[in-house]
Amino acid sequence: TRLAHARDMLRRDYYAHASPEGDTVQDRFVEAGGSRWRLVAENIARCEACEPPPTVETVERLHRGWMNSPGHRA
Repeated sequence: TRLAHARDMLRRDYYAHASPEGDTVQDRFVEAGGSRWRLVAENIARCEACEPPPTVETVERLHRGWMNSPGHRA
């Protein structure tokens, strides 16, 4: 599922695009049935000062941050 990586990071207390074992978003995509020839990417965000549950305002603020980052936007 799309939330599996987020849940794994929460459960095992890490924050990264790759798992502690080195599995990447591409690895997770292929394992879920995707083509190894398709390029995939992900954006993850951590909001240290956010109170759960996430709000639309919080998600929109994080999204604006990505869109204002040339590397993430590309």
